[in-house]
Amino acid sequence: MIKYILTFIACLSIFIFGQDEGNKQKEPDVELPKFVIYGTQKMNIGNVEKLEAEDVSNLSENIIKPFVLLDESKMSGLSGSENLPVRVHDSVKIIKNNLDLQAGFYTIPFANYNLQIPFKSGFFQGNFFGKNTRPFVDYSDNYKVGGELKFSLFSDDVSSFLPSTNYNFIAGFQSDDYKFYGGSEPALKRSLNNVYTQIDIKNLSKQVFYFGVNAVDEINNIKTENYLDNLLQIKPFLRMQLTDFSLGINVDYKNQNITNNTVSKQNTQYLVLSPIATLSFFDNMKVNFGVNYSMNNYKNNFAIYSALALKVDKNLSLFADFNPNTEFITAGSLLKQNKYLNLSGFTNMVLKKSSSFAAIIKYEYENIFQASGGFRYTAFDNLPYYKIDSTGSNFNIRVANAKQAQFELNGILYPGAYGSLYASLIFSDTHNDVNLKVPYFEKLSVKAGYEYSFGKYTFGGELNIKNSIYTDSLNLNMLNSFYKVDVYTKYHFSNNINLVVRVDNLFDSKNYLWQNYKALPLDLSAGISIRW
Repeated sequence: MIKYILTFIACLSIFIFGQDEGNKQKEPDVELPKFVIYGTQKMNIGNVEKLEAEDVSNLSENIIKPFVLLDESKMSGLSGSENLPVRVHDSVKIIKNNLDLQAGFYTIPFANYNLQIPFKSGFFQGNFFGKNTRPFVDYSDNYKVGGELKFSLFSDDVSSFLPSTNYNFIAGFQSDDYKFYGGSEPALKRSLNNVYTQIDIKNLSKQVFYFGVNAVDEINNIKTENYLDNLLQIKPFLRMQLTDFSLGINVDYKNQNITNNTVSKQNTQYLVLSPIATLSFFDNMKVNFGVNYSMNNYKNNFAIYSALALKVDKNLSLFADFNPNTEFITAGSLLKQNKYLNLSGFTNMVLKKSSSFAAIIKYEYENIFQASGGFRYTAFDNLPYYKIDSTGSNFNIRVANAKQAQFELNGILYPGAYGSLYASLIFSDTHNDVNLKVPYFEKLSVKAGYEYSFGKYTFGGELNIKNSIYTDSLNLNMLNSFYKVDVYTKYHFSNNINLVVRVDNLFDSKNYLWQNYKALPLDLSAGISIRW
């Protein structure tokens, strides 16, 4: 059945790709937020090449993505920003190189190299890094190396073939060597290798038909544990846009092949079909409705979907959605969040959100300030959480029937005379059906950063707080509150050379990443950033 559906979508794509360039319609000027509660925009304050920070990585941040009103392809049905002109690089620009070298008490050395070669209709980018962390407790040393190549092409809005289309081709790898320093066998070593390739094609010109496809093939491998996880994901979308009405479909197809110590070879397929219709009213309101239909090797699921976007005035916008759905979670995806996962006991699962609704308000003042706030409530039939095993080294996956209520406030002060500022506060209540807190879902999370420059100097700081993180389902044990302050300063020695000094975990807080696994203590580092 899945093969027939994908074949039909492919044929429909070929028909649409060959459409006529005429019949262009005006898109109503309603824009979904780029930074609405864990939205798609990420703000990087300044150009300090920060070392990778140790943090509490848990399911609430990485699997359950609070306050993402719509996924990217569904956003296209409500967003006006997609019709911005395609940017074409000037071929006269010189090759840009960026080399960062740093060393500290524990992080020694760290190196990062970026390369960008722009040309008339696109650019080529490369990034390579290596980081070595000395042991701050016995066997806590860690070594990472990786890189990524990206080739991007753009066709402008007067191109004879697929105008205003963006093509991205990406390939990357990462190798992570670490030990299980918190358990009964702290010297036990794991070498995790990750390789991925990605193709992304998106056409968002002002035509009747919009289309795009994103395809990613990712491989995770640990030879010593006989672990090989290959996940193929294909996400096409198609949309027909008329003056006040649009009709489209989003598709998410996943195919996992996995081998581990308990499974010789297992293949699982997962498919989501989301037909969507959008109605526009008065150029300042859009209503989006449709269905989320998913199927996998085991069972099918059907749910109604709807969303509202209302632009009150040029500064104030309101958003709401009702979005029950399912999500395919693999061992590889959880391994990215908890690298001490027991890979013999888990292959994949389908997370079911039987109910999920959100309401969000966003205020923007030109390009100076932005604030947003809102809430989301979600009911899970099988919310995954981590439980440490008897050795104190590995974590197994358990599931719970759970409810989650989240409230969030965000603010951004864009770079200007008063510097740059971002802040996010999340209050979350995640409990099971007997009103106990689900392990590794924090109650409060605060993130903030500020940077200010004058003359040849730049000063900045970052704050990260998480508390009330239980480590067991009976709520008998809790991690210390995670409190981390980082500060840095940068001296602009010349146009192409910056000297950087950074202090991570300024107050030497006794933080833990997971039960038994301490986080990095105070670390002073210094380095140089060279551009040419």
